[in-house]
Amino acid sequence: MAPVQQIKDIATCKYQVTGLEDGIRYYFAVTAVDKSGSEGVQVASVSATPAPMLRGTVDTDIYVDVYQSELAWAGTTLFGDQHNPEKPRIIEVNMLGEIVWQSAGFEQTAIPVRDANRLPNGNTLITGTTEIVEVTPGGGIVWQLSLKGVSFSLQEAAGLGFYKADRISAQK
Repeated sequence: MAPVQQIKDIATCKYQVTGLEDGIRYYFAVTAVDKSGSEGVQVASVSATPAPMLRGTVDTDIYVDVYQSELAWAGTTLFGDQHNPEKPRIIEVNMLGEIVWQSAGFEQTAIPVRDANRLPNGNTLITGTTEIVEVTPGGGIVWQLSLKGVSFSLQEAAGLGFYKADRISAQK
C-alpha cells in the first residue's frame, strides 16, 4: 500500500504531525534513506487515534498565558495548588486552564501539598507535608501513610516533612 501522505527531507529524529482529526486511527511508519536515495527496511511503525481535549470547569484564579497548540504536547497537567493557603488542593488542568479533576480535600491536614503523580491504575498518589495518600479518580482513599502525632506550622512545613513520593513496581 502506498502512503497516503509521504513526508520527506526530515533532518531530525523528532517530527510532530499536525492537523489530525479526533477519533480517526492513523498509521505511521519510518524508514531511512541513505545519501544515494536507497530506502532501507521499515524501522518502526505505530498507530494512534487522537482524542478530543478533556474539558473541565473554569477557575478564575487560573489562566493559561500562552498556548501554542501546534507545539504543545496534548495532555493535562497535575499539580499542587497552594495559592489559597486555606484551601490547598491537587488539580489537573487541560491546556486551556480548565480544571478537569481535583482532589477531594484531604489536603487540609497535610499542608502544604507538594506533589502528585497519576498512577497506571488511574489513581493519584499525593504527597503532603505529613501524609502520602493514594486516591481513586472519585476521591476515595485507598492507601495512606502519615507521620504519627506530627504537625508543623506553615513556616516550619516549608522545610520539613515529606517532599515527594513515587510508586515503584514490585520486583519479581
